[in-house]
Amino acid sequence: MVHSYNLRNTPPISGVFLHRTSILGNPEFEFISLDSTTKSAPFKSLIFVNDPVGIKILQSCNGLLCCSGSFRTNSKTYYIYNPNTKQYTLLPKACSVPGSNRGFICSVSLAFNPLKSPDYKVVCMHNIGSDDEDHQISIYSSNTSSRRFVGGTFTASGLIYLSGIYWNGALHFRTSEDCCLCFDVEKELFRTMPLPPIPVGREERRVDYLGASRDHLYLIQRVDYGNQLYILEMETETIMPQP
Repeated sequence: MVHSYNLRNTPPISGVFLHRTSILGNPEFEFISLDSTTKSAPFKSLIFVNDPVGIKILQSCNGLLCCSGSFRTNSKTYYIYNPNTKQYTLLPKACSVPGSNRGFICSVSLAFNPLKSPDYKVVCMHNIGSDDEDHQISIYSSNTSSRRFVGGTFTASGLIYLSGIYWNGALHFRTSEDCCLCFDVEKELFRTMPLPPIPVGREERRVDYLGASRDHLYLIQRVDYGNQLYILEMETETIMPQP
């Protein structure tokens, strides 16, 4: 999403991008304007750098885009792109996880709040275990232009390898369990946030979407494989400490 900011009001949403399926070449994007001031799309495809397989958007966060290039997991190139200024930053290649001879980046997430700071952080989750449950975090800071590993290894079962949603100072990651895994970017600590209970009389849920907009966290789910969508809005977190 593309946002405009002022210091007094909640940022309005200018529009949303829709990704067109593309097998070869640069992916193309449709732009849907949501206000009267934004008439044209900032771009139709990302060509700020010549990448042989094209640039795709992994995540948007308050006006900045987290993007990636190559399809190959171990050699992906990551960028932070500002569609308003047309400037981008090439993120440094990930170094080896300390004490591990294997591992790959399974999730890249952008944390940016321009009302608090012009700087941003990029949180990378590294899978380092043979059973896909052992992970470690590295953080790139735009303030220092460097990446560092934080904390030790941690176990996360059922983690879905998508970019986290930045809301309320933390990145929220979907899992296959009845909770989200949350990473406090400033404190560099994990916690869990339970999902709302399944509606009475229903047995199973499927989370189709988790996202943030206008200072609220949203979850869209279906239950018992039906077509009815439940749209849930959260204003404050219910927090459970991560063991």
